[in-house]
Amino acid sequence: MKKINRRALLRNIVTTTSSLPFLYHLPSLGAQEAPKKRLITTYSPNGTTPSEYFPSGSENNFQFKRILKPLEAFKAEMMVFKGVNIVRRGRGGEHPLGTGQLWTASELLPKVAGEEGEGDVGWASGPSIDQVVANHIGGNTAYRSLEYAIAAGATSEVRTRVIYKGSSDYIEPEQNPFAAFERLYGANSPFAGDADAQRTVRASSVLDKVIGDFNYAKRYLSAQDAVLLEAHTEYVRDIEKRLQVVAPQACDIPMLGQRIDPQVFANMPQVFQLFSDLLASAFACGQTQVGSLQWTRSGGQGYPFINVNAHHNSAHEPYGTPGSEHCIVVNTWFNEQLAYLLKALKNMPDPSGEGSLLDHTLVVSGNELGEGNNHSHNNIPFVMAGNLDGHFKMGRYLDYSRQGNKGYSHSRLLVSIQQAFGIQKNSFGNFNEGPLPNLT
Repeated sequence: MKKINRRALLRNIVTTTSSLPFLYHLPSLGAQEAPKKRLITTYSPNGTTPSEYFPSGSENNFQFKRILKPLEAFKAEMMVFKGVNIVRRGRGGEHPLGTGQLWTASELLPKVAGEEGEGDVGWASGPSIDQVVANHIGGNTAYRSLEYAIAAGATSEVRTRVIYKGSSDYIEPEQNPFAAFERLYGANSPFAGDADAQRTVRASSVLDKVIGDFNYAKRYLSAQDAVLLEAHTEYVRDIEKRLQVVAPQACDIPMLGQRIDPQVFANMPQVFQLFSDLLASAFACGQTQVGSLQWTRSGGQGYPFINVNAHHNSAHEPYGTPGSEHCIVVNTWFNEQLAYLLKALKNMPDPSGEGSLLDHTLVVSGNELGEGNNHSHNNIPFVMAGNLDGHFKMGRYLDYSRQGNKGYSHSRLLVSIQQAFGIQKNSFGNFNEGPLPNLT
């Protein structure tokens, strides 16, 4: 191939900025980049049922029980933890304290007069792990981080928000996948804005101009990059088609024609998967390296599509009762969604040409409670998945519950994560205890 002026080529072929990030990172257009490390945090609420969650067996030879069974295909690329605890610091009931401290390890502030909240507590007093990592690695991407949530609620208070830029500075997550799609692929195009006059234009594909750029660029691409380009194009086209599903109730934001309403709980499975695919797509085209997925909120939710009407209530039912069974069903379903996300990352080639997105990504899943039945903060059901360039030794079940005071503070897990991304500090939040042992 002839040596080309990368900047001049991109300037000449790009008609919309939506196509630029992906093309910019293709090696045969002059990029010489190593694979990028990426981080995703996921949150699900109300604790778990230990007897059906924690694996049996040993560190290297363990068997998943019912709740983790949907993740079987990724067992070799996962670590499951027991004995990693949210240690109480300061004020707050179990749900608020666990939610606010989950990714921050920082105690909750007192509630400000007139502020929404739970009891006497306000927001967490420090940044969340994803934002600390984003500040370190996200400076050269279009979006420092992307925050998505499903049915997190319109009211902003500590039980409904988990991501923080800093003390009392929570990030409002995007709860509408159509708005998220437009932000990623409709910026600076006729699809931006909400004017009625643009609704006809919106019915056509937001990718039309992007596809034109891609087709023109193919003549300059290596065979390997052409495959990457085609895979990414088809992936985003599939997302776009699913966003145009006709549903009983239309969303109030006029984007992309007829669409499902993300606030209707019956549509939740489709919304989960759309957000997972959007995040994988944003990673593939270099728009961000950090994302978060919040799966509902602490407290009551219903899941009619799996015949559970009150998750929070069922989490408090005695074990062995029909209500307790509902809690198991919900947590199993959450792990089906986690498996969908991991599959989306594994099926997407990395723009560097080296492996898949999952090979260079760390996905960390957490909950504000350990045992939902008694509001315990011990044995939080943390899972890490992905290879992150081999930084962590995956395929293991680590039980710390006999160490120290029934285990270790979860701040150690957050320290381990920040160190994996090159932040060499032994403290996180209100704790200065170093990383978890035996992870690398």
